Amino acid sequence: MNDTVFASIDYFSSLVEYMGTTKNIIDQLTEAIEDFVSVELKTFEDKRTIPFAIFVPLIIFVPIVVYITLHTTMTMIKYTVIYNERCVVYANEKKKTEQLLTALLPKPIIGQLKRGQVRKSNASGRIQ
Repeated sequence: MNDTVFASIDYFSSLVEYMGTTKNIIDQLTEAIEDFVSVELKTFEDKRTIPFAIFVPLIIFVPIVVYITLHTTMTMIKYTVIYNERCVVYANEKKKTEQLLTALLPKPIIGQLKRGQVRKSNASGRIQ
């Protein structure tokens, strides 16, 4: 593999790690808000009204979740574009290599090389 493929793999592994961390943060925020809302609901259950204190965290929480989701999506799109560009470069380089091998070596030898069979060179008395 070439450096481009390794770089793409590194990008995607970083993205996956970033997404996992982001998910954990959102999960923790969600749990904290659920705990807060459940405590507030128990406090005001007799009144059967939802207090203003519950709406404030929700009003703050929703834009945060939207921002994090959009940021994560944009990051994923960015890394997808980079990955696709690297794949195109890799495919073009592979095609050039195949053309060069075809121009330099006979097809049976190319087939052996692709299968991982290394051929020993044949000695010739004519070459000095």
